Parts: sequence; C-alpha cells; structure tokens
Amino acid sequence: AGRRDEIVDLAADFDQMAEQVQQLIAGQQRLLNDVSHELRSPLARLQLAVALGRQQPEQFENMMGRVEKESQRLDTLVGELLTLSRLEAAVDNIEQDYFDVMGLVSLICSDAEFEGKELGKSVTFDTGSECLLKGSIELLRRAIENIIRNAVFYTAENSRVSVSLIERPTELILTVSDEGSGVKEVELSQLFLPFVRIGHVQNSDIPGYGLGLAIAARAIALHKGTIQAMNRESGGLCITVRLPLV
Repeated sequence: AGRRDEIVDLAADFDQMAEQVQQLIAGQQRLLNDVSHELRSPLARLQLAVALGRQQPEQFENMMGRVEKESQRLDTLVGELLTLSRLEAAVDNIEQDYFDVMGLVSLICSDAEFEGKELGKSVTFDTGSECLLKGSIELLRRAIENIIRNAVFYTAENSRVSVSLIERPTELILTVSDEGSGVKEVELSQLFLPFVRIGHVQNSDIPGYGLGLAIAARAIALHKGTIQAMNRESGGLCITVRLPLV
C-alpha cells in the first residue's frame, strides 16, 4: 500500500481498463435488452393484426393498414440501429467537405416550423451570414434535425423553440431551447443514451425509439464536438452543441 513506483501506476491503469471494459459489456447487454424489447412490441402487433385479419375478413383492409404501419416502424428502427452501430464503431469512411452550416440549420428550422404549425408551435432562428464548416453534411444534418425536432415535440402547445448559431474564432455554438416541462436534473445525463425517453412510457403512441439524441451525440463526437443539455431557469430544456472550426 505504501509503494509509489511503476508497478502501482500499472496496477491503477489496469484497474481503470477493467472498469471501462465492464462498463462497455454492461452497456452492450443493456442495449441488447432494449433492442429486444423494442422489436418485440411491433412484432406482437403484427402477429395480432394477421390473426384478426384471418378471423374477421371484413376487417382485412384495416388490418393490412396496421401491418404496413408496423412494418414501417420496424424498418425505421432497424435503420436507426444500423446508423447508431456505425457511429459507435466509427468504421465508416466519413466523407468530409466544406458546407454552410447557417444554411443547413435554416432549412431544418423551416421544416420543423411547418411540422409544428398545427399545434401552434413555432421555431425562431435568426439567419446570419454564411458559416463554413468541414465535416459530413449528412451526419450533422441528421444530428441537428434530431435535436430541433425533439425540441418541437416536447415544447408546450402555442409556444416556441428558439434556435441560435454563433460563430467564434475557433468554434461554432448551436443552442436549441424549448418551452416544455424540462427534465429532472438527475436524468439530464441520460438524455443521450439509446432508447431513453425521459418521463414517458415507451409505447406506440410516442414517435421514435429514443435513438435520435443518441445518434446526434455520436455524430457530433465524430466531429470532435460536444453536446450538453441543461434546464432553463424560465422553464424548458436547452441543448448546446459546440463544433470546432479547426
């Protein structure tokens, strides 16, 4: 216990490595359980729809509509899982090029504004001058879109989502703030984990599978950036993304 040499340093490094391996194994097991749960639900509804279609021929068309809907959900889930897997492994040769982030965010905000209009939800974004960034436009588009659409979904009716993009000498800072109920402080760190939907029971009435922010976090990490969530004093959630320019 009193040693202060290289053996002690090696033992400490070994303990740290073992802890990281244990966390990875636990994370993979949890992910496998979550995937199994998410797949089981639409498969069960598919089987029920097929059975009802056979028992009640007059409801055949309605049941085929349900089969199509659940098939689309399965396709979406598998696609998001493949995206998450590739991002976690970082095995893809990410095509990088210079693109205008300001224009990209503006287009995403316009689409989100259209989707939220029915419930009186608006998206405000002050478009500035061209802001070039080198990276994967597809990965960052998906990441930013997931963040903004998530904010539009959870903000209160007849409220707004505020989006801003600031260019610093060495980084870009994107903030997305909603006017929803926010998140418990102890749950903030879980927002970017797969299959996590804070404060909601996971069922077919809630769009998505809790993978959007997880995909966003990994896409941003591949660009050497950071993502952070915090509650606003006035209510709601604020997500801040920092992307290095160099």
